[in-house]
Amino acid sequence: PMKEPGTPEHRLVQTILHRHDEVVEILAHRPEAYLPLLMNAEGCAVMTDWSIGFLLGVGMRSNAWRSLMISDFGMTLAPILSVNPMGRDLLLGVSEAEIERIAATAHETIAGAVVALCRHCAGGRSASRRLAKLRGGRRR
Repeated sequence: PMKEPGTPEHRLVQTILHRHDEVVEILAHRPEAYLPLLMNAEGCAVMTDWSIGFLLGVGMRSNAWRSLMISDFGMTLAPILSVNPMGRDLLLGVSEAEIERIAATAHETIAGAVVALCRHCAGGRSASRRLAKLRGGRRR
């Protein structure tokens, strides 16, 4: 959404779009450098909000995600899913004790799950349409 330049809304939208572009570039060219931006509260990583944002994105295209989520690969997303109630409901057949074990190290393993997801899906999609448009249709 385009907002009037200089407004708080415009700056917010630009910040989000900049982060999107940054993540796309990192995952495409330096996946080992990817780190999710997690909040920190009193020295502890807060992953719930990040995970909910991820799942809201999944929900926007739930039909496209359905087969991936129920496949064997779906467990690769367990670090992302384990840190909030909505995600935990998607970990079918996984015991509560196992979910707790996964959640305890999720702050260290979410990045790997995102990179694995990116690699898994890379063959079925092209580069970001938004970045291609910004570059005038050129790919790096």
